[in-house]
Amino acid sequence: MSARVRFHEAARDEYLAAATRYEDARPGLGVDLQAEVDDYKAAAGMLPGSPTTSVQGHDIRKLPLSRFPYVLHFERRGDELIVWAVAHTRRRPGYWQRRR
Repeated sequence: MSARVRFHEAARDEYLAAATRYEDARPGLGVDLQAEVDDYKAAAGMLPGSPTTSVQGHDIRKLPLSRFPYVLHFERRGDELIVWAVAHTRRRPGYWQRRR
């Protein structure tokens, strides 16, 4: 059974902005980003529960995308995954942690 995925509002905004930028740069590329994120959301629900970092006492995992320079930062809460950030790997590291 897959976990329900919920995006923090700012994470959803940055995800959609990235997809739009890629789509504007080359038609179809934004769709490819969305497909990869969808695949990774499904995979995130099946990952082992070991944390990668602790943010304000919560275990936050990260899942780097393979084709795009982005990382999904998420937390598992019961049967739900909360995506805190869809962060570019070379811009403002850790900025998203204040969302938590």
